[in-house]
Amino acid sequence: MREDYMRKIGIWICLLLLAAAFLAAQVPMGQLFGVVRDSSGSVVPNANVAVTNEGTGQVLTASTNSTGDFLLRSLAPGQYTVSATAALPAKGCLLRRSKVRARQV
Repeated sequence: MREDYMRKIGIWICLLLLAAAFLAAQVPMGQLFGVVRDSSGSVVPNANVAVTNEGTGQVLTASTNSTGDFLLRSLAPGQYTVSATAALPAKGCLLRRSKVRARQV
């Protein structure tokens, strides 16, 4: 009797975990990866990157690594403006628009 009860509890726990995983997979989020370069094409380490959702005005920030790469995760689908600023001696800053879309699973 006790084994049957424990088996039923185990099955319910597995079903709840499976349901939670399934529901988490349905959240439409994206990520944005990029490289910051100056006007000569050189990478810009330690630059500050700001990503602004044009629909909501929400601003997310990141910093570039030693190779100029940055990554922002958990972005809602929408239109974004991406800007980067860096301390000297960077020669310039690029401003681009990027559309982030949720990945279809």
